[in-house]
Amino acid sequence: MIKNPLLTICLLSHNGEKFLEKSLKNILCQNYSNFEILVSDNQSVDKTEEIIKSFQGQNSTITFRKNALDKKPGKFYDGCYSNCNGCINSGLVNGEFVSFWHQDDIYEKNIAKREAEFLINNPNVGAVFTLGNIIDENNKIIGKYKLPKELKGKNIYNFADIF
Repeated sequence: MIKNPLLTICLLSHNGEKFLEKSLKNILCQNYSNFEILVSDNQSVDKTEEIIKSFQGQNSTITFRKNALDKKPGKFYDGCYSNCNGCINSGLVNGEFVSFWHQDDIYEKNIAKREAEFLINNPNVGAVFTLGNIIDENNKIIGKYKLPKELKGKNIYNFADIF
């Protein structure tokens, strides 16, 4: 395994104009330096594409893709599932690792590095995920996400166990 493998961050979006600028700035400030950003948009009708293109002009690591319009009457947005699959099946993912981020999430600046290092050091592990804090519009922590009941007692690690 390469010491600093390329990480593809798939940023999933749908009508994300309210969050995208902050989210992209947050990704660009990550302290893991070897990454590309693939923004996968699920047929937004707001200024999402315009915002992405303005960032593309400043950073060549950003690629934009838009999911195809579903031909079924009255249906165009299939949610996160189709957006994730759209990223993977697009042929635009170049990274050895793939990470799915969401337009309205803000990550600690070292999360990409910590997750990549964990996967490098644990080649038998196929995936990692994080829990998180719930923040308000001023980035003040107002709550914490909890592990789903279905996962309690399963063979998983807590954040503190890993880091």
